[in-house]
Amino acid sequence: MSGQIEFYSVEGLPSKDYNRSKVLESIGKQNFLLVYDFSKSKSILSFGSLSAEDTIYKLNRNIPGIEFAQSGCNLFDTNREYIAFSVYRRAEKYQDKLFSDAFNFLINGFMAILFINSTIDEIGTTKTHFERILSSKIIRETESAFKTNMSGRANSTIQRELYHESEEKLMLNDIIESLNSTILGNGLVYKVFLLVPKEFTKVCEYISNHFFILSECEFRKGELIPIIEHLSKLQSIPLGISNSKEFVNFYGSFNINHTLPTVVPVEESGLEVGNLVKEGTLEIDFKIRVEPTALNLGFIITGLPGSGKTREVMSILDSLVHNESHKKPAVFVVTPTSEWKDFALSHKMFFIKLYEDNTPINFFRCPETIETEKFYGDLAMILSSSANAGPYRNPMEKCMLNAFRKVYKISKNPDPTKVYKEIEDSVIAFHGKRIGNKVRYTKHGENIRSSLENLRGIISKEQYCVEDGLKIEDLIDNGAVFDFSSASTNMKRQLYALILNQIYSLAAKFDNNGDNELRLVICLEESHTIFGDPDSPAAEDIKQRIQDFRKQGVGLILLTHNVTDIDTSIRRLCQLKLYLKQAPDTAVVASKDLIFTYVDQDEVGLKLKTLDSRIGAFSYISKNGAEKRQQDTIFVRTRTYNYEKVPNSFNPIAGYLEKYNLRAAKQIKCKIVPKPIDYQGLKNNELTEFYYIRFNYLGEEILNTKFGDLERLDLYLIKGKEYRIDILNKKDKIIKEAYFIASEKIYLDFNV
Repeated sequence: MSGQIEFYSVEGLPSKDYNRSKVLESIGKQNFLLVYDFSKSKSILSFGSLSAEDTIYKLNRNIPGIEFAQSGCNLFDTNREYIAFSVYRRAEKYQDKLFSDAFNFLINGFMAILFINSTIDEIGTTKTHFERILSSKIIRETESAFKTNMSGRANSTIQRELYHESEEKLMLNDIIESLNSTILGNGLVYKVFLLVPKEFTKVCEYISNHFFILSECEFRKGELIPIIEHLSKLQSIPLGISNSKEFVNFYGSFNINHTLPTVVPVEESGLEVGNLVKEGTLEIDFKIRVEPTALNLGFIITGLPGSGKTREVMSILDSLVHNESHKKPAVFVVTPTSEWKDFALSHKMFFIKLYEDNTPINFFRCPETIETEKFYGDLAMILSSSANAGPYRNPMEKCMLNAFRKVYKISKNPDPTKVYKEIEDSVIAFHGKRIGNKVRYTKHGENIRSSLENLRGIISKEQYCVEDGLKIEDLIDNGAVFDFSSASTNMKRQLYALILNQIYSLAAKFDNNGDNELRLVICLEESHTIFGDPDSPAAEDIKQRIQDFRKQGVGLILLTHNVTDIDTSIRRLCQLKLYLKQAPDTAVVASKDLIFTYVDQDEVGLKLKTLDSRIGAFSYISKNGAEKRQQDTIFVRTRTYNYEKVPNSFNPIAGYLEKYNLRAAKQIKCKIVPKPIDYQGLKNNELTEFYYIRFNYLGEEILNTKFGDLERLDLYLIKGKEYRIDILNKKDKIIKEAYFIASEKIYLDFNV
């Protein structure tokens, strides 16, 4: 060591026992210090300043899972007296690893192990010295072989037998063997000294009880270099790597890094997924890439919140958009979170915040590129799947199909309020009965109507009750992000279904020759929102679509928190998988989806539970034209994606709406003006029965007021939409009902 030394604390070790010979080989022919700081429960290494960083780098590379952090401690003081113990090895009765029990009862102070590198000349001199001792001992015994004792037996024979079995003979042979292997091998030999401040008597006692001490000395030096110079002159046994490695044990508080042996990955061009993490612990500068059209095979990314799913997908999509070797595909993102706005705007994508902004959308519009019957069939399926109708899902789908069949015969672009009215009429027709002005529903009918509440809430919004809204096919050049984070939890499922069906319709225009093209990418965040129920038609439908998407050139990316949120059969069809940190109860399930040739499945599950953020197990396909090869699972550190911040005033959707003059429906102030009532012919007691009136929109009551208050009644209603008014008596019986179209002044005739 030369100059000022640096200290590095051991912060992480591999879960499996590490190769201590590799530790010494990585450090090489230099002096170094291993310190046990008992008060902080840390193991600390120090090297010369010129080689410290290189040595730490080699240790990290050669022993995946080992981690160091620079430490500012200085453990030597000129005011302290130290004892240096020259040791050979531990006492035979202590069979555990050296110092394994020291941290259990030594609560104060520290102990340092100094490794002083020996030269080749010292190795040769030491080896010759010990060989001479052995040979001279044998000669002395031979010379005395003919002398006998009173019993007539040779004394030397007894001495020779005792000597051959003695600790001395075994030690000398062990030293010579170690030195021979060093000379023939890497030439690493160290003199090992244990350094302890004299006041730490318990530490000194521990060393005396656990080691064969060859010599000891006291000194007072505050700098390490003078200490090394002083101890180098003392008599000590140079230890080869097989002996000196026993002193290299890291104890204390540190992270356990679970290492898994992994294969060398295939080097490809294309979309960058991240950097290779060797054995799941050591990140190296090797880019993991996949061919863009591999996304056609389905890509599922799963991991607990904060593990890095969203940023990873942003990074992939960013690379995809800027990949000059392929035609830019259309990108559509459906998300119930609020993280995508800046990404969308920085890439000049349409950003639509559902349920909050005023972008008009007719979710029931059937694009020209798709057959009407297929469109409304898919719509009925996905809406009923998302409606939380439970066992009444199939009856609900049949009601919707019946309604859609009537609606879409008339127009591909129906009025959403009329669609909803037809759905309610179908529910009455199949699961209800009209009795006068009321409807009595069966149990099925009541449950279906209850499940329609969220759909009614969506259509009642001004921007979703219009016929003329944005066309999904117009967004294909820019791509779009649909953000419905502002909606309630129950509303999100319905919005997800409505938007997803619109995006699905885009794939209808693609032929089946897109295996080697990427025409469209659909990214679904929190995809369990729509596919969480494995028995739902939506989950069954996506299985078929994943197979069709491969031929159509449509890439599908599914994101979810837990691997079990998505059915096994869907995960099985997705041939690209990136599994980030998993919950303890789902890690074993996730491990079964991955291919590790050299690792037991239980170890994979343990690793998935303990992954750091942004590190994941990546199972992928190597794709070369029509040839596809499944690769062994590797570990990657996902990319850090930082998007450009864009002013809120910029959003391409505004220009699009202006271009096509698309506006949400307008709420207007409506003055309700009743026509004079003709009371002639009415009995006095009948007049009192006209007690209050009720206004309804899409079957939902919006106002209930006394009849006498009608003269001064103003309502805010959606212009041009149909409303119903009921006249009721005190017994809540409907005397009369009527329909009107919302306008600024409405004249109502209540004459009966």
